[in-house]
Amino acid sequence: MTQVILFAFTGLLVIAAVGDWRRYLIPNWISLAILALYPPFVLSSNLLGSPSVAVPWLASLGVAAIVFVVLAILFAMNKLGGGDVKLISALSLWAGPGLLAGFLVITSLAGGVLALVFLLRSRMRKKATSGDIEADRAGPDTKKQDHDDDTTGETTAGAEIEPLQIPYGVAIACGGIFISGKHIINHFSQ
Repeated sequence: MTQVILFAFTGLLVIAAVGDWRRYLIPNWISLAILALYPPFVLSSNLLGSPSVAVPWLASLGVAAIVFVVLAILFAMNKLGGGDVKLISALSLWAGPGLLAGFLVITSLAGGVLALVFLLRSRMRKKATSGDIEADRAGPDTKKQDHDDDTTGETTAGAEIEPLQIPYGVAIACGGIFISGKHIINHFSQ
């Protein structure tokens, strides 16, 4: 039973990643389903499994509550999306104290790679649409040059920077798959 729950958990993470990639949206039902799978996971691990796979559910609840409060503050400051807050909080429950650090590191690394990819993609698109590609082919003398405003030291060309929209649900799902993988390895090795 535990294996079925873990595979369903992993499937929900894939759905969250794909959905966020396509629509920049993590539906509430995914976070709720991940939360709903946790009690049967704890029961099957603690009652039906060996003592070595017992889940410290009370400590995990504490971890998830702390993570939720911190992320809710970031949400209130417009630093994080609501779907991201709910998904990370739900996954923190599954991570508990033992896997939280690994989950956050994997999520952060995946988020950094994702942000870099989107930044590079944005620059390539901007360059392609602004005609700079033809200027690059013609040589350095024909390129538009950015120049510094002598009074402020700011670059005047392209002064308005549009914020990048990045589907961080993909990175969060990568961290969640780390959690799932650890639980699967733990349960299948018993």
